[in-house]
Amino acid sequence: MWGLTNAGENNLSFPSIQAGNTYFVNHVGSFIKGTQTIPAFFSGLKQEGYNSANPNYWTTLQNRINNIPKWEATCGVN
Repeated sequence: MWGLTNAGENNLSFPSIQAGNTYFVNHVGSFIKGTQTIPAFFSGLKQEGYNSANPNYWTTLQNRINNIPKWEATCGVN
């Protein structure tokens, strides 16, 4: 749910949603707090080291975000 892995290996697991939320806030939150744009959000995640094991992650994610309008139109979403 949080996209967190053990340094690019297996996904981290948590005993509850609250435990996962707490971990994310404590380990990632300070890097993204107050961001208001996608580039700023990405920058914060990169500073934290988020998904540093996959050098193509950020390009792939940005491409997916850029394609949202295309898929909205395909699905008839306004």
